[in-house]
Amino acid sequence: MLNILNMEFTRLLKSKCTYIILVLTFLISMLNPAMFKLLEIVENQLSNEISASEELTEEEIAEMEEPLFFGEIEWKCTDMTEANITGCNILLLVTIFAVIFINGELKNGYIKNLTGFAFKRSKLVIANMIIVAIYTIISLLACFIATTAITALLFSNSSMGDLGEFAKVFGVQILLHLAFAFFVSSLTYFVRSRVMPMIVGISLASGMGALIYQLLSLAVNKIFEPEKDFDLTKYTLSGNVLSTVSKGNDLALTMGGASSDDLIRATIVAIVCGAAALIVGCIVTEKKDIK
Repeated sequence: MLNILNMEFTRLLKSKCTYIILVLTFLISMLNPAMFKLLEIVENQLSNEISASEELTEEEIAEMEEPLFFGEIEWKCTDMTEANITGCNILLLVTIFAVIFINGELKNGYIKNLTGFAFKRSKLVIANMIIVAIYTIISLLACFIATTAITALLFSNSSMGDLGEFAKVFGVQILLHLAFAFFVSSLTYFVRSRVMPMIVGISLASGMGALIYQLLSLAVNKIFEPEKDFDLTKYTLSGNVLSTVSKGNDLALTMGGASSDDLIRATIVAIVCGAAALIVGCIVTEKKDIK
């Protein structure tokens, strides 16, 4: 098993997509802070233009002026990181990497050589899942490092934020991202193609997935229990990625923050889905013939 894992890790280091997607992770992580900085600059410029206008009376200027929104925010690196993660930016990149990495050995026949070293093919699946998990964790840490660095550089009133609260949310997000990566990896083993897992993964990780969950939730509420408010999003991986944020984070897509019950539920969903994806991937690889 260790020899197989070592070979897969070597393949990871020699793969071009490893470094390309990692560079994209750094760049995309910098977009949110840069966007907020641009909005802050535009807001300040508009405020200055209104104050300096000679054509308006003081009463008209007072009526038009509103309190600055971005100027009053304390820019926290932890909040900015969560905004990046809940935007599913890293989830999309992890999906692309997992599909390319898993499909690589299926496409070029690399898996045929490895089966000679492995007593069970499921060892190959487990080794690949471990590599995907390592890369997923590295991607999330890279997002945190890049976001923290650019936030501290762009904003003079930046701070690190509540690391204790962030650590809990970040840990749950790692589990959710791992489970989603396992899901698309298992789907790649099942269909043995790059196109379908990529489409499914990107669709679920984007706004389309949230729309599908909402439509299904409405259908379930109308058909089965119209008096209750069932929300399918709470029991899906990408849905929990979107909603799992620290309390008081105004920069994330989902306001209000996750409670302790939400974090526990998201953890259970991640563990169950991740374990199921791993088991299915092992079973499919054991049963299907290698071509």
